Amino acid sequence: MKIKKLSIYLLCVILAFGMTACRNDGQTGDNGKPVTFADTNIVLAENGNTQYKTVVPKNASEAILFAAQELNEFFAKATGASLSTEEESSVSDSDKVIALGETEFKKSKNLSVSEKELTGDGYKIERYGNAVVICGGSDSGTAYGVYEFMKYHFGFEVYAADEIKVEQKEKLMLKDIHLTDAPDFEGRMVDGKNVFDAVGSYRMRTRMWNSSSPSLDYGAGKDFIGGHCHSFFYYLPREIYKQDHPEWYKETDKGGTLCLSNAELKAEFVKNAIKALQDNPDSPYLNISEEDGYVWCDCADCLAEQNRYTTSGYLIRFCNYVIGECEKWIAEHQTGREVKYLTFAYSTGSINPPVKDDGKGGFAAIDASVVPHEKLYIRFAPLDYCYSHALTDTSCEKNKITAQYLSGWKAITNRFMIWDYDVNYHNFFMFFNCYDALQTNLKNYKAMGGVNIMRQDTSGGEVSSMDDLKLYLNTKLMWDTEADVNELIDDFMDNFYKDAAPYMKEYFSSVRAYLKNKDLSAERGLHYCVYDYLSPTLPTSQVWSKRILEQSLELFDKAFDAYEKLEDRELADKLRLRVLRESYCVRYLLLKNYAAYYNIDDTYYEAVDEFERDTAVLGANMFREGQVTSEFIDMLRR
Repeated sequence: MKIKKLSIYLLCVILAFGMTACRNDGQTGDNGKPVTFADTNIVLAENGNTQYKTVVPKNASEAILFAAQELNEFFAKATGASLSTEEESSVSDSDKVIALGETEFKKSKNLSVSEKELTGDGYKIERYGNAVVICGGSDSGTAYGVYEFMKYHFGFEVYAADEIKVEQKEKLMLKDIHLTDAPDFEGRMVDGKNVFDAVGSYRMRTRMWNSSSPSLDYGAGKDFIGGHCHSFFYYLPREIYKQDHPEWYKETDKGGTLCLSNAELKAEFVKNAIKALQDNPDSPYLNISEEDGYVWCDCADCLAEQNRYTTSGYLIRFCNYVIGECEKWIAEHQTGREVKYLTFAYSTGSINPPVKDDGKGGFAAIDASVVPHEKLYIRFAPLDYCYSHALTDTSCEKNKITAQYLSGWKAITNRFMIWDYDVNYHNFFMFFNCYDALQTNLKNYKAMGGVNIMRQDTSGGEVSSMDDLKLYLNTKLMWDTEADVNELIDDFMDNFYKDAAPYMKEYFSSVRAYLKNKDLSAERGLHYCVYDYLSPTLPTSQVWSKRILEQSLELFDKAFDAYEKLEDRELADKLRLRVLRESYCVRYLLLKNYAAYYNIDDTYYEAVDEFERDTAVLGANMFREGQVTSEFIDMLRR
């Protein structure tokens, strides 16, 4: 992981404090050279004992207390020594303390920790003699600094909710650590079963969105007023307003929307948005986004606006009005408060920007009124995008139109949030080959001013292929888009699959190589999209040869055999379950495309029975959006 800003004391200074060793931690600084933190001669813990304590400010926040709790818990696991947590009284350089957050000791060092500079969740770690200061641009940033401190001292790393690495240290020396780090995106959000099933502490440990946890309502992403998704009906609930104002609502069997041209509706929407700002004084985002279903009001006034300004322009004009009124209220009642507003660009109407040809080969706004307000962020959600090729890959036919849409938006704003996808919604279990494009896309999003990234897997309810790896890569790359992807994958495989890592690495690399060859042979025609209608051959035997699926199962058998040698049977069972999940995803494709592989005899029905049993074991209840896995199994039996 690249450290954005880092200062390392000169060797002569380090020696003054008693340097005894130096270790290359595989990090790189701004100059591209490896970062090293030297050991001092100061003992943090030895033989299960420590003289150190954790110090927090008086009246410390929940986040700071949580950070102290995390430090104490994992410090004890690494060294056997217990840190106590105390409110700060007086601290000097000679005191053996780890000071968290806005302590008086931190303030005495004139250590600047700007929330703006550190993108909210960034942090600084500084050693002063025996003492260490860890402080973030926000309290959650302090917690993230704690995790980084533990990484450098005893290898702390989180690969999954139930896979956390902590190196055992009989004698632990304090490092001469001085670093500043901040995320590339202030909001980092990942959706999927392994996120929703996990406790809030796991989300904090991976430095991602945490607002769904009632006990940990801080962390990356913070709170979205109106929710983080579709929000029109949040401000004007149908159950409250529709009876008296039926003209405000347009509804079809696909979904519903609001009549955005109605003056009375706009006034009530603003009133309720301001009330929401009052009720959520610390929330940094206010969401003004269309409902799901691709539905727009078709009354005469709305159609006139849509025809004149385009559908997206019609939406932007409404958002600009609401934001203008909200900002007037903030200026009068909450001076100094900074709020970011967002709206979706994802549906048939809203993703196409309100622009025209500027006559110079570029785009210009069709009207000044459709230029997004300076505090309005366009949340770009390309449903029709191909995720196996980078958005900037001009050889991918699927992405040309999406790239054009994005170019249009970039012509009228430099404020973006992104909603991407990591799974095919018609085939949850299918290997989703997004790995080649992931880093390139995130770098592009950062360059164009993206502040918040959402990567959606299976909406929190189902299994998908390599879901833990996707989550791990997403959280690492959202923090640092320059991280080495291959190193991350290799490290994950070693620690997540352990004894079976060689076989799982071979499976992963062989499938990717196979799909790449397929893609090239089809002249860049193998596209991984959210829905099958965009890439109809993707889940079929035209793509997935029986042989590559069989080879994958052979590797899984070797992985299972590797765990048979483990003496720790509880660990072996946990690891077997991880391989089983991937085996299940491969068997799905085999059963889907090659029923004849089993010759429709007893072997076939045994395979279906086994798949059904594993469905229950893994909780893989949905095999596609809106359809339960039992329907797929019934189809196989027929």
